[in-house]
Amino acid sequence: MERRDPANGDIRETIGSLKARQDAVDARQDALEERLDDMSADLKMLVAAANMGKGAWWLLLKIGGLVAVVWMVFTWAVEHVPVIKRLMGS
Repeated sequence: MERRDPANGDIRETIGSLKARQDAVDARQDALEERLDDMSADLKMLVAAANMGKGAWWLLLKIGGLVAVVWMVFTWAVEHVPVIKRLMGS
């Protein structure tokens, strides 16, 4: 004797339909998890690149500061040291 649900027909068909839907949802979830893993890997690469850029920026600032200090010492020496003043023709 088969059990029938008056609203939806055969219960076995309903269960089969639900299993098919569940399989589709599982497949979609797996695909989304794979995409999320790919995005996570891409984000890690971007963070690593940003950190390298940040380090390069600080190095550039330090080199620029050193060049500025050397230039200031040179200009002070030209203006205040008499021997260098005569050599520079000022």
